[in-house]
Amino acid sequence: MSQESTNPKDRHGKAKPSMHLIPAAALIQESVVMGLGAKKYGPYNWRQHSVAASVYVSAAYRHLQQWFDGDSTDDESGVSHLAHARACLGILLDAIAQEKLVDDRPTKGTATALIKALTVAVPASVETLDRVPASGPAPTFEGVTLTFVPRLDPEQRVEYLLGPAEPHRTVYIAGPMRGYDKFNFPAFDAARDRFIQEGWSVISPADLDRKNDVHEDTVVDQNPESYRTFAERDSKALLSLKAEQGDAIAMLPGWERSTGAFAELAFARWLGLKVLDAETMKPLTYARMGDVTRSLAQFLDKQG
Repeated sequence: MSQESTNPKDRHGKAKPSMHLIPAAALIQESVVMGLGAKKYGPYNWRQHSVAASVYVSAAYRHLQQWFDGDSTDDESGVSHLAHARACLGILLDAIAQEKLVDDRPTKGTATALIKALTVAVPASVETLDRVPASGPAPTFEGVTLTFVPRLDPEQRVEYLLGPAEPHRTVYIAGPMRGYDKFNFPAFDAARDRFIQEGWSVISPADLDRKNDVHEDTVVDQNPESYRTFAERDSKALLSLKAEQGDAIAMLPGWERSTGAFAELAFARWLGLKVLDAETMKPLTYARMGDVTRSLAQFLDKQG
């Protein structure tokens, strides 16, 4: 007859991962697959040489498809294709833990949101599908509490299931232009494309110039009036951003030597916007900004 253990060590042991819950049949068959791989490529070979995520995900998919299509056992190992899929995923998990994974996954997509949005509640009957339950206890079906989605168009349905969409982030590209070949338009365009690929909306001074018929080969008057025009335009663009939505300014290389870009950075920080490196799309360190602040002060001192 089983009874509650009184050993004080059990309390600490139960707080740790429950290894005993891994089914023995799965572990034993996976060990056969790992042993076969050790003979062919060497044990733990992925810890010596990096492995690509796509290679092992593809292999796991192949074994799963073969098993689901009726071919239960792998010819080479003599064990289930499911054990091979487990081995592939186990290698991926260990490669991640050992920082040996080449993460070649595509840009994050909408699979999770689509699965949630397209999941339909189980109806108690055909007549109740797409109806919101009246007040009172939630109805059940075979012991399962039901939730219902009202009849909505696709966009409303996604918001109903997932909640309101996150505010769309916008980034303003800042950097040097005067004195650069083609006014540095290519660098602004490359940064714009990188951020768009990651799902950002982008405000680029190069694109704003194009809208005003100022192009890479346009001769721009260098006078206080033109400076005021550009400063007013770019300041309005920055004022349109919202820190509470995660909007940001991204700094192109050379911004430290650009009076306009430095002023935009200071303005953006005043507005509470995130500050990013336009090339890496990662936060720009405050240590670096501090060094630049000192450099600017020295530059201004020299100007008298």
